[in-house]
Amino acid sequence: MTTPEAHASVTRLELADLVAWQAHTGLLRRPVRSQAALGLGSHQSIFRGQGMEFDEVRLYQAGDDVSRIDWRVTARTQQTHVKLFREERERPVLQCMDYRPAMFFATRGRLKAVQATHLAALLCWAVVKRGDRLGGVVFSAREHHEVRPARGRHGVLRWLQQCVTTSHHVAVRQPAHDATDRLGHMLVRLRYLARPGTTLMLFSDFRGLNEDLLPQFRLLARHCECLLCHVYDPLERQLPETGGLLTASDGQRRVYLDTDNSRLQAQVTAHFSARQAMLETLAEQPRLHLLNAPTDVAVADIVAHARLWA
Repeated sequence: MTTPEAHASVTRLELADLVAWQAHTGLLRRPVRSQAALGLGSHQSIFRGQGMEFDEVRLYQAGDDVSRIDWRVTARTQQTHVKLFREERERPVLQCMDYRPAMFFATRGRLKAVQATHLAALLCWAVVKRGDRLGGVVFSAREHHEVRPARGRHGVLRWLQQCVTTSHHVAVRQPAHDATDRLGHMLVRLRYLARPGTTLMLFSDFRGLNEDLLPQFRLLARHCECLLCHVYDPLERQLPETGGLLTASDGQRRVYLDTDNSRLQAQVTAHFSARQAMLETLAEQPRLHLLNAPTDVAVADIVAHARLWA
């Protein structure tokens, strides 16, 4: 089946291309296959369906499940009480899009920002198809925009339009320097926005991630299910071994990379490996999940190798 990215621009987001993913939510239900072939990592992201949330406590009655005894209330009242739960009819979902300067880069496939948003769009349509509310936050080097969670197609279109508008704006106007500290600021903001029970999806290259920021992720995961979508270009993982100079430009500056320089080769590999190791460490924690999204791998293949919903 041909997916929207087959005909979409690799450097620019268009709303029509993102809307077209609505017809492809079935990709998320493909059987899980080996991830080793694509180098997507060993972690699976699991977001469960309708769950249960706490409602109230009442006195124990014969036949009640003893595992639901509320021991604190029981000790306080000296009478056995049990917790009652009700089915969750919806789960608010927040997507967070990173549009800092480094996300508008690629040597193969699509720009990181384009790859991230196409993946987010597919997940958007799956979210509203399940009856959940969708909203999000998009941040760049200088600004951020927030869209409150809403139900249905209108909510998705409003969020995707914000992504398109912001990407077009920041691609030409944001400063050349990469505001790595913005990641930390957005994690703090997300702790305020994401209510308990929220599913949070963060699409980023995680540039600026360091040991000091790891507790912020763990705090988010106390009450939220978190999917960390790591978007990266193959060049960031390892420089080519063909030798010679590589040229890169952001439209304002031009830099040259000497791939014959073994020290530079080692630095690039070590930097990426350190960031990936921190993300994989986070993914070992409850409610934190990692999904790797290289720019040269089709979105359909990325989701086919990760179990996003149980």
